[in-house]
Amino acid sequence: MRATAGTDRKGDALVTIETGKEPISIEITSPVEALFGRQIASTAEQTAARLGLTTGKLIIRDNQALDFVITARIKAAAARLERGVTR
Repeated sequence: MRATAGTDRKGDALVTIETGKEPISIEITSPVEALFGRQIASTAEQTAARLGLTTGKLIIRDNQALDFVITARIKAAAARLERGVTR
């Protein structure tokens, strides 16, 4: 099962969470990955840990979003996954 949140617009991020049995993996695609990839990964890891996401895959297609946007998109995708909404 998978759920998404966000858009591909500038200043936003498209986040997809896929369920799985393997430990959580985070995949990041961003035009600013060379500069901010570690920060994006850190934000994603911390948010996933706070939400109790320990297995599956977290895919982030960033388009220069700020940390709070990435956090909000991860939370929204996790909430949709929990409710069974797969948008």
